[in-house]
Amino acid sequence: GTASSPGRWANMVNVLKNDRRLRDRFQFWFFFYDSGNAIPFSAMRLRRTLAAAVAEVDPDGRDPALREMVVVGHSQGGLLARMTAIDSGDRFWADISSRPIDQLHMSGSTRRLLREVFFFEPLPFVRRLVFLATPHRGSFMAERSLVELLARFVRLPQQVTTTAADLVTGNADALVFDPRRPVWGSIYGMRPGSNLLTALDEAPVAERVSAHSIVAVRGDLPAEGQSDGVVSFASASLDWAESEVVIPRTGHSIQQHPLAIEEVRRILLEHAD
Repeated sequence: GTASSPGRWANMVNVLKNDRRLRDRFQFWFFFYDSGNAIPFSAMRLRRTLAAAVAEVDPDGRDPALREMVVVGHSQGGLLARMTAIDSGDRFWADISSRPIDQLHMSGSTRRLLREVFFFEPLPFVRRLVFLATPHRGSFMAERSLVELLARFVRLPQQVTTTAADLVTGNADALVFDPRRPVWGSIYGMRPGSNLLTALDEAPVAERVSAHSIVAVRGDLPAEGQSDGVVSFASASLDWAESEVVIPRTGHSIQQHPLAIEEVRRILLEHAD
């Protein structure tokens, strides 16, 4: 999640590793990323990291277990998880340019990176997704003035700024954003109604991939009209998920909640079967 770390998962991992049924079947991996970066860029890095790990651990492709990954994401991390299993087509690219990427003037390295960042196909080894308090339709916190102020101080990687400069140079007539005021950071991408989230919501998840949702609300059930303080129920809920559990009277950091941990345990046991 945004401004989070693998340490937030300590309680869940301790519980799950103490269950022999899971300890003997699963390895637990963690992805740490700069959550201020643009969401497609972070998703690209996650996809690269998973593919590299599979290639290193099983270069000959003989271990079927590595083709049965469950990707669990909290908040912004849930958006990255979703982007491991979608076919984006040119949905994301349409928010950048009115012309196909092959028709723009840029270096080969820039074109290759932009393809990775804006064009997604389902990773063949991802089989199940678990979303915890994920802002599929945005977070109202991303619209607040203090958050916008902090977003301006996010320092983007040099690779991103160099690529953006190469894209803008010589392609001004094709850009569909204002190159003088680009908004690349993740905070802007998580605004309700953002083009990014609209495109992500429209991109189909691979049929072979199952999805589960765990949602939090601060009050009692029913959950409609409520939020967890950061993400509304309407944003986090998915009518197409295989299962959805709503945890009442709790906040946004539900990966530490006992009921969320038990639901992840149930999902992993189901996946193992």
